[in-house]
Amino acid sequence: MAEPQQKRPNVVTATAGLSREEWLAYRRQGIGGSDAAAVMGISPFRTGVDLYYDKLGLPVEDSAENWVAMEVGTLLEDLVARIFTKKTGLEVCPMPVMFQHPDHPWMLADVDRLVTLPDGGTAILECKTTNYNARDKWAYDGKPIVPEYYEAQGRHYMAVMNLNRVYFCCLYGNNEDEAMIRQIDRDPKYEAELIALEENFWVNHVQAKVLPPMWSGTAGLSWTACAAAWGRPARKCPR
Repeated sequence: MAEPQQKRPNVVTATAGLSREEWLAYRRQGIGGSDAAAVMGISPFRTGVDLYYDKLGLPVEDSAENWVAMEVGTLLEDLVARIFTKKTGLEVCPMPVMFQHPDHPWMLADVDRLVTLPDGGTAILECKTTNYNARDKWAYDGKPIVPEYYEAQGRHYMAVMNLNRVYFCCLYGNNEDEAMIRQIDRDPKYEAELIALEENFWVNHVQAKVLPPMWSGTAGLSWTACAAAWGRPARKCPR
């Protein structure tokens, strides 16, 4: 696929020395890759309403149910990157920088690693972890896939970085044989739709301060978002 004619991404800030609060403040200036699935209504982790509150910095009832999984993912990122290099022979390097799309400034990217390809080109690596019972989300009908919510993240990153490939390495066990490697290549039609959805969310909801539709995403997450909006436990949310 020919590389689209597009400028290089802008650099928003180096992230290595930022506190979590400072990093979150920068992230609230736009839509990141991990936000893309929520915008599209396909995230198992948060709804568009959750994302809307986050971007406006509004206080909501935080759910700490998955904090351990998130912490494990962060702690094992370097290990997963090393496993990827050992299994593929491809060199990777950290990129502690927040990037911005040159034409769509609400699109931000914090990629895990950049990959040097044999032809001298560059790709993206996203390091993931999951548990043994959830590994089947990375296959469908016996064929390897990338879960749709991670696919949205990868395609967002390709758009911002103007790169044509994203690798995913997902560790689900305690040895290198229990790591799955997937790749997706750039898809202009998907990318155009994603950019349109993100622009609508950012301009017509976040900037306009208009709450997005409450009933987006999975039913359970929608009730959680509802609870946050009314400031009460989900079980007491009006139905």
